[in-house]
Order: sequence, then C-alpha cells, then structure tokens
Amino acid sequence: MKIIELVKNLDALIPRELSEEWDNDGMMLVTDKEREISRAVVTLDVTPDCIEYAKAQNANLIVSHHPFIFKPLASIAEDLKSRMIVDLIRSGISVISYHTRFDSVKGGMNDALAEALGIENAVELDVMARVGDLPDTMSPEELASYVSECLSADVVLYNGSNTVSRLAVLGGGGKDFVFPAFHSGADAIVTGDLSHSIALEAMNSGMTVVDAGHYGTEKIFINAFPSFLEKAGLDTDKLVKFRGSDPRVLVVKEN
Repeated sequence: MKIIELVKNLDALIPRELSEEWDNDGMMLVTDKEREISRAVVTLDVTPDCIEYAKAQNANLIVSHHPFIFKPLASIAEDLKSRMIVDLIRSGISVISYHTRFDSVKGGMNDALAEALGIENAVELDVMARVGDLPDTMSPEELASYVSECLSADVVLYNGSNTVSRLAVLGGGGKDFVFPAFHSGADAIVTGDLSHSIALEAMNSGMTVVDAGHYGTEKIFINAFPSFLEKAGLDTDKLVKFRGSDPRVLVVKEN
C-alpha cells in the first residue's frame, strides 16, 4: 500500500473538517507519497527514540497523534526538530499525524478513553469531550484510585467533596472543558494539563477534577488508532507500536 493511498483512506474515515481551526495534522513529512509502506510505527509523539525504533523495525512510516510539525518552521538549523527532520529524510521515513480530528471522531480518542473508564451512555460534549455514567457511584478518592488503575497512570485529585456518578473525559489538555462539563451536569472530569486556578475554582464549586496527565490520558492512542489503519487498508502485520514513556514524574517530598 502506498502512503498516499493510506492518507486518502484515513481522510475519508477521519475527515479533516473535524480538526480544530488551530490544529495542523495530516501529512507532516512525506518526501515520496508514492512510496510503498514497508512497516508503520504507531506512536503518541515523534521523538528521537521513536525514530531509532522505526529504523530498528525497518519502518518507513511513523503515524503519530501529536503533530510532528505544529508551527511553521523558520529555518532548518541545528535545533532538535531540524536534526530529527534531517534524520527522517536521510532514513527514508515519512510522518503523518492525526490530532484533534481523532479526538473528535466517533470511536476515536475520547470514545476509547470513555470505554477504558467504563463510562456508560457516553455522549459528546462540545464535539470533543465525552460525558456519561460511571458503573457505580464513587467518592472523589475512590474515583481517583479507579482512574489510576484503569489508565495505569499517576493522578492528581482535586476533591470537590460530592459523590461522583456522572463523569466527563477529555484526553490531553482539557482545562477549557472543565466548566462546560460542570454545567452539563457532570460531577467530575478526567483530563490532563490542568491549571491551578481552574482546578481550584472547579473544586470550590463542588466539582471533582482528576488530572491524569497528558500522556496518561492519551497513550490510549497507541491501541486505539491501529483499528483505523486497518480499516484504511493497511495490513496488521505491518503495524508496530512505540509506547515511549510519561515525561511527567510525580515526586513526593517526605517531611
């Protein structure tokens, strides 16, 4: 299968119209769109370690969630991004990325996150986020433990004091969705990259917030996106996964 064939099929499954206006995704670095795909690496982020992994796997395509090129490049110099671009070109490896349109699409990131947390009757909230019912009513502390276990992630709890039965979720940075979720009737939200002021205001309003981190809430991409690649026609034996690691390290200081 050629790269351009895969891209066209993915565009049909995950329309570009679903992307946020500020986003940049799709073909990030493709020097030969007619190239046959030997093997594809699915990853959350394109990093130097991911590129080395792709080389070791004899892959010539990396499929990421976060856009490899997000802002226009002023130059190709000696910075890390430039060195990665040169390395990819020299190695014959292309990069395509599917970001906010995969967050929004039915069966995409946030549906997978809702499913991982056992949310029932999930519905869309402002296109990207999902909100639905937990299988059991929980205390904020129980919810935090439950989220940590379901996502295998460290979490930070902002305790709104009330019990939680209706939960909103948004993978990645969801600070802008906290209060829309609250006004929709959600008792709590699970997301990442929360600001102190928003988390504190939500907590004082009675809403529980669980910050499971950007990586913790979006690493599910690595397992969720292959089904879209398969629907787009890529053979399963040509798919490999690069999981990377959570850059956020929680340090507990002993008194």
